[in-house]
Amino acid sequence: MPETLSKKTPLSLKRMAGNFGLLFKDKKYVAAVLCIAIIYSFVIAFNLFVPFIVISTLHYPPSFYGKIALFLGVSWLAGNLLSRVVENINLASFLIKSFSFLSLIICIVGLLINLYTDSVVALVLPAVLSIGLMGFSFPK
Repeated sequence: MPETLSKKTPLSLKRMAGNFGLLFKDKKYVAAVLCIAIIYSFVIAFNLFVPFIVISTLHYPPSFYGKIALFLGVSWLAGNLLSRVVENINLASFLIKSFSFLSLIICIVGLLINLYTDSVVALVLPAVLSIGLMGFSFPK
């Protein structure tokens, strides 16, 4: 594969530090990165703990969690596809910001609901909504 850069530039740590400084001075960028990091950590925690909750606490077979995982993947795909459909709309940036924030709120509300109930729907529905919204905002 040929080199994509037509003019090679030397590695400059000073320029790299300056570029990182520009990134971290932008409050909107830092807020978006933190929001996406928190939401993505929710997905990791969900995928780590929910199989044990579904199998041990709710007494469903492991294949049932497989169906839940498949449903979550379809939700991520639907969010990604929706993101590509509305890509050319002027509201895309606003939708990404609001969906990221809404996804964070859904994660928190879902966790609070699950403290007081032992329902599969209460466990999966917030995750499906949140992961779908994340699938919308993550590629941007």
